[in-house]
Amino acid sequence: MMRICQTLSIFCGLGMHNCQLHKNTERLLVQLTVTMESLLFIASPDPFETEALFVRIYYHTDSYNTLKFSTPLCQLTCAVFLATT
Repeated sequence: MMRICQTLSIFCGLGMHNCQLHKNTERLLVQLTVTMESLLFIASPDPFETEALFVRIYYHTDSYNTLKFSTPLCQLTCAVFLATT
């Protein structure tokens, strides 16, 4: 009989602990949702800024000569990357 009581108390304790964890997780999820919504609201640009992006003329990437880097520039970039990591 004693073994059954111990087993039941352990089972009930685990159930209560699980409920507390679930409640804390729900609360943290709601806090995270509110934080993300507020950050999206704060970080979102004005409608005029987004319209300016649509109106702007974008050139093809070939006009920027992105593939014509000099060797020293590539070496410098790699050195700075390796120094920061």
